[in-house]
Amino acid sequence: IVESLDGLRSLTGMNTHIHPVIGIALPSGQDQTAEDLLMAAETAIQAACEVNTSIVHAGGMDSEHITRDKALEAELEAAFMNTQFELHYQPKVNLLTREIYGAEALIRWQHPHHGFISPDIMVPIIERSRLLQEITLWILNTALNQSRLMRARVPDFRVAVNISPQLLDSPELVELVTRALRIWDVEPQHLILEITETSIMVNEDVAQRNLRRLNEAGVLLSIDDFGTGYSSYSYLQRLPVQEMKIDRSFITDLLSDTKNQHLVRSMIQLGRDFNMNVLAEGIETAGVQQRLVDMGCEYGQGYLISRPMPADQVIEWMDNTDWNRSDRTE
Repeated sequence: IVESLDGLRSLTGMNTHIHPVIGIALPSGQDQTAEDLLMAAETAIQAACEVNTSIVHAGGMDSEHITRDKALEAELEAAFMNTQFELHYQPKVNLLTREIYGAEALIRWQHPHHGFISPDIMVPIIERSRLLQEITLWILNTALNQSRLMRARVPDFRVAVNISPQLLDSPELVELVTRALRIWDVEPQHLILEITETSIMVNEDVAQRNLRRLNEAGVLLSIDDFGTGYSSYSYLQRLPVQEMKIDRSFITDLLSDTKNQHLVRSMIQLGRDFNMNVLAEGIETAGVQQRLVDMGCEYGQGYLISRPMPADQVIEWMDNTDWNRSDRTE
């Protein structure tokens, strides 16, 4: 099934790259309903997308996990209305000049009973929810508002917001983004929208049209988790993207994995060929950071630089960090 469907297809006059994924769920012998099995299969599909494979079997899903996810999904609307969500920001820096480049806005859920809900659990629930657009708009507006305080310290500070595949081909996307920029009086070049390689291919023609319109409006675009999807040289030529984020899976073992070293070096050169800012995700040691600098990777993000923090802690971090000391305004 996967082999017969995979590839470029023409649908209603538009070229769309189809990459099917299959989630398999079988009864475990426990008291599972049809809805439980469907949820387990959906979870397996999400897992297949995350690990870049075509088929995942949900045999490891136990009833406790299924019940937990169902309960959290049911509580999502109340959590949103009761302000249980907040944004944390993970800084991005220039590894060569040691200047602060910006930060990525990441949603966090502090549940009153379960405590901190892992993003690995929360994000798939949000992406399945009818509240996806509303929550994304909240993230966008909150990030634009809070980043103004950060920009008071670093005038060219750029805040990055992730856009899901479901919204990338929405006819309303461009207007929603430009309206938010006007509301918070933020220059478009101070906003980066992060998208994944695979999300562009869900509806390629519509997604590219939206990306071009956003770019024409001055918004910066970034390919997130680069190297885990399907981008080709010719494909990148058609994308109006200014930033490439090399996925952390290539960075973690960079010092010991010769294959990853070759791949990362090639990605850095590819980014240069297309005049993109190249950023390495998941930098956790000084050794990895230095190797990236030696390779010519200009930008970085990871726990070595800073963990994600609430907005007020980002301000404090900016006031005290060794990054950007020469250019920090008083």
